[in-house]
Amino acid sequence: MLQIQPAWETTKRRSSKILAEGVPVGIFHTDAKGTCLYVNDCWCKLTGLTPKEALGQGWHKGIHPDDRERVLEAWNLALQANQPFNSEYRWVRADGSIAWALTQAVGEIGEDRRVRGWIGTAVDITERHRSEQDLLDREQFLHSIYEGTDLFIFVVEVLQEGEYSFAGWNRTGERLLGITSAEVIGQTPEAVLGVTKGGSLRQHLLDCISAENSINYEECYLIDNAETWWLTTLKPLKDDLGRIYRIIGTAHDISERKQAEIERQNLVSIVDNSSDFIALASAEGKPFYINAAGRKLLGIGSLDETTGLNMFKFFMPDDLERVVLRHIVPAVMDVGSWSGELRLRHFKTGKPIPVDYNIFKIKNRETGETIGLATVCRDITERKRSEEAARRSSTLFQEMAAREALLNRISTLIRNSLELDKILKNVVEQIASLLQIERCWFSWLLRKGESPAWNVVSEVRRPDLPSFLGKTPANLKEPLVAKLFNLEIIHEDDVVMSRVVGMDRMAELGCRALLYLPIQTLSGDIGVIGCASVSGRRHWEAGEVELLGAVCANLAIAINQADLYQQSRESARLALAKSLELERTLMQLQQTQSNLVQAEKMSSLGQMVAGVAHEINNPVSFIYGNLIHAQEYTADILEVIQLYRKAYPKATPEIDDAIDEVDLDYLVEDLPHLLSSMKVGADRIREIVKSLRTFSRLDEAEKKSVDIHENIDSTLMILHHRLKGKANTGGIQIIKSYGQIPEVDCYSGQLNQVFMNLIANAIDALEERDQGLSMAEKRANPSTIEITTALVKDCVRISIADNGPGMKREVISKIFDPFYTTKPVGKGTGLGLSISYQIVERHGGQLRCMSELGHGTEFILEIPVQGSSKIC
Repeated sequence: MLQIQPAWETTKRRSSKILAEGVPVGIFHTDAKGTCLYVNDCWCKLTGLTPKEALGQGWHKGIHPDDRERVLEAWNLALQANQPFNSEYRWVRADGSIAWALTQAVGEIGEDRRVRGWIGTAVDITERHRSEQDLLDREQFLHSIYEGTDLFIFVVEVLQEGEYSFAGWNRTGERLLGITSAEVIGQTPEAVLGVTKGGSLRQHLLDCISAENSINYEECYLIDNAETWWLTTLKPLKDDLGRIYRIIGTAHDISERKQAEIERQNLVSIVDNSSDFIALASAEGKPFYINAAGRKLLGIGSLDETTGLNMFKFFMPDDLERVVLRHIVPAVMDVGSWSGELRLRHFKTGKPIPVDYNIFKIKNRETGETIGLATVCRDITERKRSEEAARRSSTLFQEMAAREALLNRISTLIRNSLELDKILKNVVEQIASLLQIERCWFSWLLRKGESPAWNVVSEVRRPDLPSFLGKTPANLKEPLVAKLFNLEIIHEDDVVMSRVVGMDRMAELGCRALLYLPIQTLSGDIGVIGCASVSGRRHWEAGEVELLGAVCANLAIAINQADLYQQSRESARLALAKSLELERTLMQLQQTQSNLVQAEKMSSLGQMVAGVAHEINNPVSFIYGNLIHAQEYTADILEVIQLYRKAYPKATPEIDDAIDEVDLDYLVEDLPHLLSSMKVGADRIREIVKSLRTFSRLDEAEKKSVDIHENIDSTLMILHHRLKGKANTGGIQIIKSYGQIPEVDCYSGQLNQVFMNLIANAIDALEERDQGLSMAEKRANPSTIEITTALVKDCVRISIADNGPGMKREVISKIFDPFYTTKPVGKGTGLGLSISYQIVERHGGQLRCMSELGHGTEFILEIPVQGSSKIC
């Protein structure tokens, strides 16, 4: 017995393994912890693992990370409760693909009633799960359409014995009817919609069942006190036995379409009964509708007679090119419409029918695309007949009035203008307009000089005709020219048939009929008005010739007046030119006079300054030279006195009294300072004398090389007393920004005069500025004059800028004009800047002023270094 039991266990395991390998599901055997002890081939195919990879590993090793926690929790619960395990989850195969598996397992219970292992199956449910997910997605998609559409969708259950009940409707139905879907479930149509509407729906449901197919119907409903039209579709659903068990209804609002249909029906009625011609055509111009009045107007029995024709066949052939293709078609293409008078063609007689013609595009409201053309015409035959009769009855009167008006207009033009070119242009335009001719011109017949010629100076012509303007040779022996010199009027109705020699040349130029009217001016010149017809022969009426003769008489008067006016204008021009020349000469004389006066003043000033400087220089040199010796002598005497006081500390009473009386100690201390101060004063006098001698070189006749900085410093030395502060003004600070510049070849005295004028003007402006400021404002923003020098190419640039009140633009434009000044009477002559400007120009340089009101003024002076004629 003991030997039979192991043998039986071995046989049972071998049989179980054979059975496991043969089943079409995955089978696995694990210990109590879940470690795989056996797996069959189907399990390996499901997991993508080989037996070697699976055995000894936990059966749950390949579970998807997102599912593993859930599956293991269910496994542990089954283990604790000794219950079978059942779970669906995703398995990650070795190649990375995902498979869905359904695993079921039961525990092997040992003698101790505890689980000692698990035997389980794993079924691949990937396809089933995919089908279920697709079905779920499809249901969600249909539900989103059901709830998201603007269509009203409702479901009706077909019950036994011809009864119906609602199974619900979507949110659109809830919004329209104010009843939720849950409220209508199981309710009959009458219970939900009322007897009338519910009964109507019941009849439509019955029709759908009878037809066993979808049906459509339109009905009007009152919603929110407004009539709305709805198009409803009922679709039956059948079961496996072919019985209709449910009907799906969809309804959408067609109120706008219904209203458009009503309006269209009304419009069609109006169009059909209109007395005007109304037609519709495709965008390509093929007619597809003509109302009864239009067919009657054109002599068309039915629209079939126009089949295959386009809209161009409706017009007169003469108007097709001239009006339709040239004007109507471009207008419709560009702006979408055209209106005006036109002639239609009667289809039976071919006669023209005058109409007021209107055509416009028909466009799609949504896209704006042209979908057709519409034409509205009104027969104006009777109106045209009345107009023609009225025109004929008034033609004679109009011609007489036109002639009178022409004479009046020409007379008015002559009175309003004395410009000959304008008069001639207006006259030829008026004549061409009155006679309705293609050409009209005015020509001078020149016989003075060596080459007689026609000189056409004004013309009116049809745009396509060549111009006659300009000179062409004239043969004085030609009969045509001779007649005109004799002031004979020449008119030819047909130039080709004319016997007058010279007319053949005009025929070659395209003239068929000619009218020449000669004019003679007071100066003896001969002018000719020429009129020509190009399109064909023309008879010149006696009244027309008479009228143009009167025009020529008035034109002759106008030409004479224009000549006199031109002569007077020339005389006035010459008189004005002489007056301007005299004024310029007078201005030059005044300027020269002022320059001479100023030059004489400056010359006298220079001589006086030089003389004063010379007279001062001699005693100052004497004093300055002796001060040096006086300082040495004084130092020696004081040293001797100190030695005496050391050698004889006790002096006699008389000496002590004398020492106390003169305060000897103070004298010993102060005397050297006194002599040093005298030396400083003498140095100051020597500098002033030097500056006076530098500035006094005003009348030097030759250019010399000059240190510009020295001349500027001399000018500042002379103006030093004005730069110091006064009782009511603060001092003026001088800022020198001297650059490295060479000596300049110039008239030193004249440049000193320029520097003096510019710096003095700056001081005047700053004193004026300081008068309106408090002492605190002056200290915060002191008055300054900045002098800057620099070498720019071959020129020395000197800038003198102040922070004064500045100047307005209109003042800047006049500051260099002679005698112009902004200073009070008695403080300025207006010649300083004018003379300075001329001095700088004489040196080949330039003087500019830049100023802005409230932001100071800057004068920029540029002088050539070598004194060449080159202007800086």
